[in-house]
Formats: sequence, structure tokens, C-alpha cells
Amino acid sequence: MHEEAIHKVLDEMNRLGGPYSLSLGPATGRHSYKEHIAIFFRNDKVTLMGTDLYPDPDDEFEREPYTAAFHTTHTGLTHFAVMGVHLKPSDVYDEMNGVVDAYNHAVTKLGTQNILISGDFNADCSYLSAEEYHHTELWTDDRFYFLVHSTADTTTSHHTNCAYDRSRRCLRNFHEPDFTLLKLNPMSDGFVQAWNVSDHYPIQLQLQ
Repeated sequence: MHEEAIHKVLDEMNRLGGPYSLSLGPATGRHSYKEHIAIFFRNDKVTLMGTDLYPDPDDEFEREPYTAAFHTTHTGLTHFAVMGVHLKPSDVYDEMNGVVDAYNHAVTKLGTQNILISGDFNADCSYLSAEEYHHTELWTDDRFYFLVHSTADTTTSHHTNCAYDRSRRCLRNFHEPDFTLLKLNPMSDGFVQAWNVSDHYPIQLQLQ
């Protein structure tokens, strides 16, 4: 999505509710095709304290993870961060291992271990076998816990049943989030509208 389109989304969110603000990562990618990671947040609930784009010294990622750190007085955890990722399908195994490096860097840069890693991991089906999945550093490192399980289908396509979109938690002293996959009836107008936007379902996590 182009930067202009991302700001149009922000404008529409504020038209319908809010107030919302945006933390936008730079366009990343090794070739001409590049992507932004956008993190939207309610600025009456949280304050943006800092951001981190993983410098990727070993060139592990096609698109480097981008993290935004927040402060809030509305939950039991006053400082936390959200890391956005989009892993390359053909390099999922290596990039999932690299996410641990990106997490460690963000902890040092932003000063919090409480990070929710979220996005399109592509960690299922033909891109990553169950055996490979359970051997990744992101799985074997006991600091982390997957909130979206392998049995979930996060794709809108009738031809796939894959848990591509994941959230990986490393939140200390925090209640277990409520996870909801916002599926729609394939025959509904809402489903057609969602399909026109993305081949992935939205995922909602409620933190308390």
C-alpha cells in the first residue's frame, strides 16, 4: 500500500471514530516492490514513546520488522510495544529465526521486553511445514507464546486453510489476550468487500 493510501485509511478511521494516529515505517524491500508497516493507535489511550526499524546487519529480511513503543495508563501494563512483520514466503524459516534477533534489538533500543509481534508470518501450508515450524527459534524460545494457533484459517480464499497471520506474545505480567478471528459469511456483502481489500481476515486481540 502506498503511503498516500495509508493516510487515507487514517483519515477514514478518524471520520468514523477515534482519535487515531499513525506510526509508519519506511518502505522496505530488496527490489523495486516495497512495503510499509503501519501501526494505527488511539492517541487518547496510548502515547507513542519511540520506534525501531531493525537494521538487519546480516540481511535476514526482505522487509525489516518495524516496532512502535507505547506508554499507557489504561491497562495494568504501562509500557509495551508492537512489532509489525511480513515474512517472505520463500524464506519463512530463516526469517522466523531472524525475528528473535529483531526482538532482542527492539528490547535494547526501546527499553521494554513487553512486545507483541504481529503480522503475516506465512508460517503454514506450503511455505512452512509443521516440523520446520516447531524447530524455529521463535517457537523454541520460551520467552514467546503464539496467540494464533496452527489450526486457524486466516485466509479468505476458499482454496486455502492456512494460519498465515499470527501474533506472538512476549508480554510480562499481562492478562492473556482474548483472540478473535473476524471471519465473514462467504455469501455476505461484507465478505465480498473484505475480499476486495485483502485475502487475509482481520485479527482482533483484546488486551486488559
